[in-house]
Amino acid sequence: MQNKLKYIWSILRLFLRIRSFTRIIIYALQILGLPMTIIVAWLLNTWATLRGLHITIQIVLAFMGLLLFVFLIAAILELIRFFKSPNQYVEFFSDRSDVNRITRGIENELREPKRIWLLWHTATEAANRNVWKRKNIERLILLSANPQNEILQLHAGNFGKEVNKLREDIKDSTKTAQNEGIAVKWLSGSVPNPMVIANPIDKNNKTKGGWARIEILIHSPLAGERPGILIQQSMYPDLFKKLCDYYDEMWEKRSSEPS
Repeated sequence: MQNKLKYIWSILRLFLRIRSFTRIIIYALQILGLPMTIIVAWLLNTWATLRGLHITIQIVLAFMGLLLFVFLIAAILELIRFFKSPNQYVEFFSDRSDVNRITRGIENELREPKRIWLLWHTATEAANRNVWKRKNIERLILLSANPQNEILQLHAGNFGKEVNKLREDIKDSTKTAQNEGIAVKWLSGSVPNPMVIANPIDKNNKTKGGWARIEILIHSPLAGERPGILIQQSMYPDLFKKLCDYYDEMWEKRSSEPS
């Protein structure tokens, strides 16, 4: 019984994950296929009766059977696709251009969430796109621009910039974000995977509809070349909460006020 409930819950979470309005319509048609077929057949028979037309029960049943066949085939194909690709509801991006193509840019991506936490290195691209005007951005963690941050010196070449230019970009992003009322902290001692958390969970907020997009640092960590992954809270609530806890711990214990 418990396994059946888990299975039903996984299917419900599948529907919660749907983001496209078109796909919602398709799923709704699949679910309502049988009752819609019966209603259409009843309306057809009623219309024919009122018009004095003669429609045999065979024609009505054939019409119902055809509609049912279409709906059932569509549902079976969708279930096959789901079970053959259990991770399809985690979205993967080959690089940042792929992200911009799907989300239509960082400005559009950050438009809908009520609250946003950001973990970025320098936030140069966001600054160029004037993202800081968004009033839903609560927190921003950047790499520390302090000269004592040796990590920045060690990895400057990997970012394709001189260390002094990196420090200038971080300071400019910090100042601009703070001027818009965004809380900013600097992180020293590590170069984390950049991350955007929408509608994060913390001790004061138990919001729904959250997601987290993470850029993966691999051999070539240049910003435009990093692959990424998007995780939805509705499908992976435990993982989403862990990412929020990770960010919260980094904000409270591992980062400091800009200086």
